[in-house]
Amino acid sequence: MAAELFASEFATTVSSNDSTETHGSCLCGKVRYTITGQPKTRVVCHCLSCKKATGSSFMANEFYDREQVKIQDPDLVLKTYTDTSPESGSVLARSFCGNCGSNMVAQNSKRPEAMAVASGTLDDETLLREWTPRLEFYCKRRSDWLSGPGLEEERKFQGMI
Repeated sequence: MAAELFASEFATTVSSNDSTETHGSCLCGKVRYTITGQPKTRVVCHCLSCKKATGSSFMANEFYDREQVKIQDPDLVLKTYTDTSPESGSVLARSFCGNCGSNMVAQNSKRPEAMAVASGTLDDETLLREWTPRLEFYCKRRSDWLSGPGLEEERKFQGMI
């Protein structure tokens, strides 16, 4: 069920006429990105791998087609860690700033056409404040103190893809 819902959200076509640009950066500003168009979906994940990668209780990502995301890394500080630990069986290429350590983007071996962008790296404070997930994965691992981001039950999953 989770995989099907994610796939259906990701299958939506981004209008080629949508030239909206969104910008983001790491904490030190050495790695920046520009996104053209709207996200395919927004996800909160509570799996152990995402918790360890962020050092937080969950990871919040926006998903885009790879072609929508352009990364600027003039000092070549972006590093990539190959994460083979996810319970889903996926291999994740998790990229982060080698200077400040900010989690930036990730790519899933099961969805090579997609790129996950860490929502906390968005530059627009209004977008950050209004950011709301559309899907929530690994709810079985959600920290007890979290009441959930208010998603309908059919959009919450005990596992993932």
